[in-house]
Amino acid sequence: MTVTFNGVTLADGESRTARVASGLAPNGQINFEPLEFLRAEWAIPVARGNRLITLPMVIEMPPFTRFGAALVSGLTYFGNLPDEGPLVITEGADQVTFSSAVCVDCKIVDEILGVSHALALRFVCGQPLNATLSPLAMLNPSYLWNLSTITGLTGGGSTKLDGLITLDVAVGCRAFITPTLSGVAQPKTMGLITDPNPGVTVTQVNPSAGTLIVLPADYNAITNPKIWTEL
Repeated sequence: MTVTFNGVTLADGESRTARVASGLAPNGQINFEPLEFLRAEWAIPVARGNRLITLPMVIEMPPFTRFGAALVSGLTYFGNLPDEGPLVITEGADQVTFSSAVCVDCKIVDEILGVSHALALRFVCGQPLNATLSPLAMLNPSYLWNLSTITGLTGGGSTKLDGLITLDVAVGCRAFITPTLSGVAQPKTMGLITDPNPGVTVTQVNPSAGTLIVLPADYNAITNPKIWTEL
């Protein structure tokens, strides 16, 4: 599960590494898995007319053995926490967005050895917008993904690069594919970029003619000006 608030990540659902200055780890690092981030009950209706809801959420931070490390981590967290903005919660392919959420409460709720490690946040949100993410949108954009099922560049469908949904996919997504070009399987690394010439760029799938360019089937010069280009 991932939770972002006005672009700031509250929970990323992945393993993290806490760097500490102690004898607990010879290399100065302690690996740990995050606990469940959502501890409280889900949405509680508070005003049916305008559909405002309160959303309680507890963020578990790693426990620290030194007060100084905990203080730096806590100050950084509080300093980066916005007052209001879009709150986005993603679990698998399901995504819920509150476009104008307000963080009305933020307090420490637990302590271990005198060092706080859990923060309770309470948001006031409006009407939620539910969406189902496309397969590519569910992938971490910082990775190069091996899309072994893609066997061609054009033609539509789940086995062709232009058939993949890109509307909800962030620019910068990279895919390693092995399409069949001129009768030969050729490994290619393709990246999703913003079209430099919306409405003018055309698909180019001839390897001998230059850089490969593929316009997705859901390409739109105004609402979705993203194209695949060979990296």
